Amino acid sequence: MEQTDAPIQILHLEDNDSDSQLIQLWLKKENINYDYHFADNEDDFRNILTNQKIDIILSDYHLPGYSGSEAMLLAKTHYPHIPFVFVSGTMGEEVAIESLLNGATDYVLKNRLVRLAPAVRRALRESKLQKEYQNAIDTLRQREEQYRTLVEGMNEGLMLSDNDDTIVFINQQTCNITGFTPEELIGKNCHTTLFDLENGKRILEKNKLRQQGIKDIYEIELTRKNSDKIWIRCSGSPVYDDAGNVTGSVGVFEDINDWKKAEDERNKLTQLLTLAKEKAEESDRLKSAFLANISHEIRTPMNGILGFSELLKTPELAPEVQERYIEVIEQSGNRMLSIINDIVDISKIEAGQMILHLDETNVNQLLRDLYVFFTPEANSKGIKLSVITGLPDKNSIIQTDHTKLAQILTNLIKNALKFTKSGSIDFGYHSKVKTLDATVLQFFVKDTGAGIPNDQTHIIFERFRQGSVSLTRAYEGAGLGLSISKAFVEMLGGRIWVESELGRGSVFCFELPLNKPESTLKEATDFQTINTDQVSYCLLVAEDDKNSMEYIKALLELEHIFILEANTGVMAVEQVKNHPEINLVLMDLKMPGMDGFEATRQIKLLRPDLPVIAQTAYSFTEEKEKAVKAGCDDYLSKPIKKIALLEKIYQHILI
Repeated sequence: MEQTDAPIQILHLEDNDSDSQLIQLWLKKENINYDYHFADNEDDFRNILTNQKIDIILSDYHLPGYSGSEAMLLAKTHYPHIPFVFVSGTMGEEVAIESLLNGATDYVLKNRLVRLAPAVRRALRESKLQKEYQNAIDTLRQREEQYRTLVEGMNEGLMLSDNDDTIVFINQQTCNITGFTPEELIGKNCHTTLFDLENGKRILEKNKLRQQGIKDIYEIELTRKNSDKIWIRCSGSPVYDDAGNVTGSVGVFEDINDWKKAEDERNKLTQLLTLAKEKAEESDRLKSAFLANISHEIRTPMNGILGFSELLKTPELAPEVQERYIEVIEQSGNRMLSIINDIVDISKIEAGQMILHLDETNVNQLLRDLYVFFTPEANSKGIKLSVITGLPDKNSIIQTDHTKLAQILTNLIKNALKFTKSGSIDFGYHSKVKTLDATVLQFFVKDTGAGIPNDQTHIIFERFRQGSVSLTRAYEGAGLGLSISKAFVEMLGGRIWVESELGRGSVFCFELPLNKPESTLKEATDFQTINTDQVSYCLLVAEDDKNSMEYIKALLELEHIFILEANTGVMAVEQVKNHPEINLVLMDLKMPGMDGFEATRQIKLLRPDLPVIAQTAYSFTEEKEKAVKAGCDDYLSKPIKKIALLEKIYQHILI
């Protein structure tokens, strides 16, 4: 929320002065313009709500003599339009979810106050939307009342015609409505003068009813003198002579053109409001399902990590049992990392912070790398994996975001492996000419898996979906992969769709423009394995976390690599000054004092040719670019795999 002339009125229910001051500092830090109202008991809370115009309530959950849940009940009962956000240090996950279901707008843990400003902004936006929704309903009701008053208070036109439909009498309001003068109407035929051919036939049918003594009320389009057509509501009755014979008819009518337009507008508004209501209900349902699902998805691998880590402490475990326990821990860690990466990606997409980094990409090489990566998993499930390239290698280099294209294909292939019990999975692409000046690459991932029902293919790319919410219990995953893939495809200027038949498999397709790079890529050379038994290198590892340092040392224990250690940026620079035998630096970017960026810059001043590989827990492209600008020659994302680490080390040592 940017600085505005009208500050936000914040009521904070909190019994701890330090926490109160800390929260105010966070709000000021995020440039939120606000007036702060403090309450630490029920009486002050009620008094402020009664006498002040409050925009948002922040509340601790546990207070002496008064609870946050009681405060929320009071606020939602008497001030339902005010968003209510819990800011607590003791709220558990179950209590938080229960509070959200009971009406809380959001919750923020005191040890995660970085979420406070976004939560406040989001709560105020939702409150504004709710007010707009209520205003729309009130406006609709007001319009209905206005049009009803207008129609009921309007003067009616009066017209008398004989059995031949000749007009014999009109009043002044008839002239006002039709635009004709009395001389232009009296003596003229009604159905030909005031109606077009189709509506004129209806008038003749009504005259036949009058001659049978039948009266009715109907709506019809009338043509005015200026050729404008207006809707009228007419009450028609037969006219009798003294002998009881029908001599003609009388029509009392009113102009309902404005009412008709209002009805059309009301129908449109009703449709929009109904759609908005359905979307809001669907959003609430998906939010609840996601909270429950993500809790399950995080707890499951965490249970595997903690549980099997505890089991590893068992004395005298057989080596094969230890190996199995370690494998489970590694699988659980990879699964949790995948969930975290998906949540980060979808958050950046929602915030509009996902940036494209276009570069030359060898599509064929990318597909071959993915084939090599997924082949072991496919083989373990007895699934035949095939890759198809649509262009020769020399023509398969395009200008695109390599990382995002790889993630799209990875998500689709992982989905295919997840939902395919047996059979085959084919992936690849072919070029397709759209117009004389436009060619696209149409990628596909085809499987023989479970398939998707026809009535669910339109929701498969929505967030937190796996075909349907019920499927989220049958297959692991947060249901974000396809949504992320769709967002990436659209960012790259393409479109994505699915063709599927339940029980017979699915084909996921997406198109990307074939943008040729200005220059061609150098031919890639394969990494060559060297005999590490005959060589020895000196590696400086700059890492402030003891566990991470021990992990790297364990990875390189048998690789004939001598390791120097540094736990600060300053120490890393000193080690380089004092040890000319260092062949390579593995640099942690986040260290106390002098960070890895500054340490790298100083090391490059001392030894410009000394390779520096950045290691970071952040996988953002921006972080990698910042490392390169600081002088790093390459980078590795944590958790570090042994094969990837060795490839990077020998690749730069042998250059």
